[in-house]
Amino acid sequence: MSLLSLIAVFLIEQLQPLHYRRVVAEPLAAWADYIESRCNAGSYRHGVLAWCLAVLPPVLLVAVVYALLY
Repeated sequence: MSLLSLIAVFLIEQLQPLHYRRVVAEPLAAWADYIESRCNAGSYRHGVLAWCLAVLPPVLLVAVVYALLY
């Protein structure tokens, strides 16, 4: 079953490719710009805090969704 679904996904991707820039790159760039504008004070601690604010919420969201689906 998984082989057939992979083949189907690859065929669909060939027919109508994903608009990577619109779907992935622009939202991530906007998120990074927002975090940088709010947390960029120039010190190392602020960089660590900004990284934690940028990375941990999406990771925790994915973990919660995974736990609910499991």
